[in-house]
Amino acid sequence: MTEDIKKEYLVRKKKYEGEYIELKKKDNILALQRGLIAILSIGFLIFGYLKEITLFPIYILPALVLFVYLVIQHNRIKKRIQFLQNLIQINKISLLRLEGKWTSFDKSGKEFMNPDHPYSGDLNIFGQGSLYQYINSTTFFMGEEALANSLSHQPDYQEIGLRQQAIEELAPRLDWRQQFQASGMGSEKKNNNIRGLLKWSREQPLLEERKYIYLVWLLPVTTALLILLMALRIVPTYIPLIFLTTRLYLPPPV
Repeated sequence: MTEDIKKEYLVRKKKYEGEYIELKKKDNILALQRGLIAILSIGFLIFGYLKEITLFPIYILPALVLFVYLVIQHNRIKKRIQFLQNLIQINKISLLRLEGKWTSFDKSGKEFMNPDHPYSGDLNIFGQGSLYQYINSTTFFMGEEALANSLSHQPDYQEIGLRQQAIEELAPRLDWRQQFQASGMGSEKKNNNIRGLLKWSREQPLLEERKYIYLVWLLPVTTALLILLMALRIVPTYIPLIFLTTRLYLPPPV
């Protein structure tokens, strides 16, 4: 049974590595094409400006459209490459778990250790070499907390039955489980952003009075108008920059 599972992980790992190599080649080609089009477009703009060619910016519109298309395609490929890297990493971790090398995993759950808990210490639920470290496949801090909570409290018979039913349903769906896990990987920055957002939501509002809220809505409109006037050389450059800088220190409109 173990050998069959190991073979499955090896096959998946090899498959995703092959697709990863092919996409990296496409990624490099697209990056080169983007760079060439950008250089040629800038060169033509400079040439048209120096030679005073009438309506010369219009002539590079096809190149700009092609550039935007390549940017979109490039971003899609980069996202797929990252997704494949996540899938490769998942299968590597799964193989390490089968080989008994799971004690090297980073998330041991030591932050959830509680010396006053009636059984988590005796049963090695959290910490190095713990059950938490062995089974943890979460990718988000809320998932880590949910797993820790499920291991820290005693479920009733009904909850145990529901968990067993969920495990029985998900067990054969390996492809779905790996796709789902890969979608959430690389969420360290997301964790920090969410924690910061939760912290900010508990703080005192910067603008409490409703009359000041209108300033938050008015400022982006004013800034956009000033940028337009700057492009027409009606106002100096520094004026819209002042408004842009001010916008950074105000909360988003609600």
